[in-house]
Amino acid sequence: MARDISDVEKQNPNARQQNDEWRKLRAERGEDPNDAAAFRQHQQAIGAPDPGAGAVKDTAGAAKRETEGVKDQLAGTLKAGAGKILGNDQLASDGEAQQQRGSFSRKAD
Repeated sequence: MARDISDVEKQNPNARQQNDEWRKLRAERGEDPNDAAAFRQHQQAIGAPDPGAGAVKDTAGAAKRETEGVKDQLAGTLKAGAGKILGNDQLASDGEAQQQRGSFSRKAD
């Protein structure tokens, strides 16, 4: 059974931020952002309190990552399209990278 992030925050006030950053990085690397054992190992490696076995549920964080991901995907699509229309390869490339970041952010749940 997944523990709520607020329970983990009682021992580690930075748990939500650490969880968000860890999930985003894992998704960007193509790794499973929902791997509870890997998150536990990460927490122990950085010297944070052990969150315990099992998944950590962060509903508010998931909604925030989804919103940010959609925003990045949309902005990236617009930039990439503008770059292609204007013949600006750098703008097109930046837009595609932003689209990818948005996609990774959304997968992190």
